[in-house]
Amino acid sequence: MSRFHTRRWVALSVILTIMIALVWPVRSDVAAQADDIDMDDQTNDWLTQADQSAVETFIVLVQDDGTEARVDQVVTAGDKIAQRTEVHGLLSERAERNERALSAVLGKQGLMDEVQELHAFQTVNGFSITASKAVVESLQSWSLVESIALDTTIQLHKPMESEPLERINAVEWNIAKIRANQVRGQLNIRGRGVVVGGMDTGVRASHEALRGNYKCRNASSNTACWFDAVNGQAEPYDDNSHGTHTMGTAVGRKGIGVAPQAKWIACKAFSAFGSATSTDILECFDFFLAPGGNAANAPDVVINSWGSSNGASTVYQQAVTNWVNAGIYPSFSNGNSGPGCGTVGSPASFSNSVGTGATDSNDTIASFSSRGASPFGAITKPDLSAPGVSVRSASNSSDTAYSVKSGTSMAGPHVSGLVALLLEADSGLSINQLTQNMKQNAKSISATGCSSSGTPNNIYGWGRIDALNSVRAALP
Repeated sequence: MSRFHTRRWVALSVILTIMIALVWPVRSDVAAQADDIDMDDQTNDWLTQADQSAVETFIVLVQDDGTEARVDQVVTAGDKIAQRTEVHGLLSERAERNERALSAVLGKQGLMDEVQELHAFQTVNGFSITASKAVVESLQSWSLVESIALDTTIQLHKPMESEPLERINAVEWNIAKIRANQVRGQLNIRGRGVVVGGMDTGVRASHEALRGNYKCRNASSNTACWFDAVNGQAEPYDDNSHGTHTMGTAVGRKGIGVAPQAKWIACKAFSAFGSATSTDILECFDFFLAPGGNAANAPDVVINSWGSSNGASTVYQQAVTNWVNAGIYPSFSNGNSGPGCGTVGSPASFSNSVGTGATDSNDTIASFSSRGASPFGAITKPDLSAPGVSVRSASNSSDTAYSVKSGTSMAGPHVSGLVALLLEADSGLSINQLTQNMKQNAKSISATGCSSSGTPNNIYGWGRIDALNSVRAALP
């Protein structure tokens, strides 16, 4: 349920209210909440200083009720749609329980009138709530609440405008560098039958390089292919250009894309100014789990050219894990905070995310490309590298416009496109098998620094991806 949809507050019976109250027990000692609930300094400061009637948006996470363990155990013998359907069913049922429970308890306390918006998430066990200070103080008394945090805003990895490099026989240099054009020419593999998602600023669906493979191009509705968490628009658009550029690199035609016959869908989490709230990002995580409410519409891989500069942030950890549980490949850009060590952003820093660093036309790491290691157990990051300097791709300004940008935002979509090629070659490849294939078949680039040496390392990861080697290795 989106906040753009009409809220349906169901009148609950007295019996149900009593049952809900048992599920959501209240702390007997409210003063103990500081020890029991995780709240950062910013949230604590707001609660201390704000007037009782002040309104803000918070992300509230609650204790697991056993659903995560059941999701982790979903096994469907290689049937991706069955896997995604079962995972989505378990998570959506939990979200409905959470929203009913919260509505009932707040109603019992006479606080529902002080709630402006309420959205229970699926990919994380919690909800976004826009409400008064009195409501938040009430939340502090519930023993199942794990954390309360102000809804934060993050900025896209801001790309740098660059001068174009030479095209090679109508194919962009970056596509030729990873040999994706040779995959098409020699193996006739182009990403057919694969769906690529993009969480970004949106996509100009009418662009000449992208209109032919928009998944809902001939559909009567866009609900299975598009969701706008920012402005609630029903038709795909891009008021920034970042999302059109990244999608073009992954699946664009006209020589700009890695997998030009893969289909694409998108979720707009980032505004025209390149900013997004945690609420909007989590709504997009949920959208990709079951676009249009149907898990059969889920993408095989999602481009995520964004991240928090705080590599230790775990806000999206559970969401990424549930994508993986549903068989959705989590491709993330490593960040543009280099060249310092330990600058990898989150979610790229997670052990189950695949982070991509940026290289130039000489396979040299870009100075801006964030380095590892990850703060989570000194995990090697990035996992892989790909072209991310002077990359030409589609622009949002017209249906024939192109622009040249640099950033790890430009590198990550190469990995997403390669995943599409690999899945056409062998649709049965698991997420782990896809990652291992790309690592084992990458061009190894040895480096010393950031507490690593040789290959893999915390500068290039396992190396710069090689699409031809990877796809050949995946073919039966």
